[in-house]
Amino acid sequence: MNTLERYGVKSLTTNGVTLLGILLAIELILKRFTIGPDVVKVSLVFVVTTLIAYWFGPMWSVIIAAIGDILGTALSGQPIFIGFTLSAIVGALIYSLAFYNKESISLTRIIITSCIIAILVNLFMNTLWIKMLYNVDFWAYFNVRLVKNLITTPIQIIVIYLVLNYLPIKNIKQKIFK
Repeated sequence: MNTLERYGVKSLTTNGVTLLGILLAIELILKRFTIGPDVVKVSLVFVVTTLIAYWFGPMWSVIIAAIGDILGTALSGQPIFIGFTLSAIVGALIYSLAFYNKESISLTRIIITSCIIAILVNLFMNTLWIKMLYNVDFWAYFNVRLVKNLITTPIQIIVIYLVLNYLPIKNIKQKIFK
């Protein structure tokens, strides 16, 4: 038994490492294609984060979230701010705790998870980071971000439900983690 397995973390197979690398690359590409200004960006990165959390669990999803945030920010030419990295880590951890090792992912579980992330990470943490970076009024940006999250969270819930309950996604999990 290796050190990671003592703590309940599965060792990665060659296929697992390859899949993580591909998902990290997809995440970096998706970070480049966002809609909206910095304070209300919309992207599809949450899909990749969800899949990593579902397939690989808390440890690997947190590591990939941190690496993806730091690399994505560095590649964009913007300065790295550890607060947003922390937000990415917390979001990945929440998805992992909700979805990892679950045979069936119910719509209720997805709604609760998405709402926790929308409120804790998107509204409170990220708005705090924006306030710290740009010295803006927290509540003014909170209200703008609240409207954005009221629109995007239901869409994310539907997308996550469709992705996690799509048979080929479940089959990949079975093939990678025999």
